[in-house]
This record gives sequence, C-alpha cells and structure tokens, in this order.
Amino acid sequence: MTEPPDGQECLAQEWLVLAEEDLSLACELIEKAFHLRAICFHSQQAAEKYLKALLTHHRIVFNRTHDIENLVNRLPVEFGDLFRAHEILDLTEYAVDTRYPSTLSSEINVADAERALKAAQKVGDVVRPLIHPSK
Repeated sequence: MTEPPDGQECLAQEWLVLAEEDLSLACELIEKAFHLRAICFHSQQAAEKYLKALLTHHRIVFNRTHDIENLVNRLPVEFGDLFRAHEILDLTEYAVDTRYPSTLSSEINVADAERALKAAQKVGDVVRPLIHPSK
C-alpha cells in the first residue's frame, strides 16, 4: 500500500494543475490567433508554474517571482540544464509587460505567441514525467 502524499507533494500537484490550466488557455487562444498578449502571458504563467511544481516536488525553496531564469537557476544542475534554452528564458518578459500598456505588448505578433506557447509546452513536456515518472 502506498502512503498518501505529504503537504509538499500536494502543493506540487496544485502548481501542476494551475500550469495545465494556463497552458490549456493559451492553446485555446492560439487556435483563434487572437489575444496574442494573453497567449504570451498564459504561456509564461504555465512555464513558471511548471517550474514551481518541480521545485516544490524536490523541496527546493523559491521566492515569489515571475523570473523564469531565477527559477531555473534554483534547480539542481541535472534539471536546470534542461531549461536553459533561450526561448524558455525569454518568457519572463511576458509576465508583466503583457498585462499593461507598453511598447512590447503592442508589438507581439502571431509568431511571438506561437514561440511562447511552444516554449511553455516544452517545459510541461519535461516537468510532467519528472513529477509523475509512470505517466
């Protein structure tokens, strides 16, 4: 008989659920190719929450942040290297800039939104099996 998950594992699962919700929203929006800022924002949020799920799963403490690179740098080397790809680290700019009027948010195009979504999907594809190896 397996033991029930502890509090940290439950919290990691909550982060994972939230990440999946953000990714799902971004996927729905990309199909219509509108709300490009929202696609970028939800893609960034998904990647951030996947990383927070992995950090929590490994009982690694992190500060409140939207900075993807900061989160990646807290991971053990064997995991962190999986996420150092340029397009993943670039998601950080979408955490705040897409929520307020700015030059960046008005310049986002479909290619930017597609890149952001693919980067978030990549993070999810790496994190899911690290938290649930049997799935």
